[in-house]
Amino acid sequence: MAKAQPSTGDTRLVCLIGFMGAGKTSVGRIVARRLVWDFVDLDEAIEEYERQSITEIFSRSGQSAFRQSETAALQRVLEAAHKRSMILSIGGGAFSKPENREMLTARRAFIILLKAGLETLWQRAQMDRSRERPLLRDRQSFELLYRNRLPDFEKAHAQVNTEDRTLEIVANEIETLVHTNLA
Repeated sequence: MAKAQPSTGDTRLVCLIGFMGAGKTSVGRIVARRLVWDFVDLDEAIEEYERQSITEIFSRSGQSAFRQSETAALQRVLEAAHKRSMILSIGGGAFSKPENREMLTARRAFIILLKAGLETLWQRAQMDRSRERPLLRDRQSFELLYRNRLPDFEKAHAQVNTEDRTLEIVANEIETLVHTNLA
């Protein structure tokens, strides 16, 4: 596990990545609250900047336009992260784009992969009705997308298993990783 170097002064940036259903947003909010850091969910930032939902962006403009909006939103969020410590939650598609990984590397983000088994991720994504997921179609496409993103997920500095674990336990592990790697 590589130790991330903080980028500027006392500000820190921790980026939670993982497939849909991994728990990035839920656990990210908990960790940010505990550390008294800002929390940003990139999908929420995109919706704010674009003034439309992710689903609307996909249906009106397509996935390519969404990915462009995602990169622009990430750039804005990372600029703000220079001023304050932040937990940033981004989806697997954002992390799979080399340009986005380069921005995170330049900002010296500590990347933590939240992972769980494919069946668990599928069940969680099916049950989570709080967000619409344009790429959640059927089990076969879900599995293919997951397998395609695995090589990029392996580029994380650390991994935390969320399988059969409470949000509090996962948050404890992330908090320990933050203190250990960004001290």
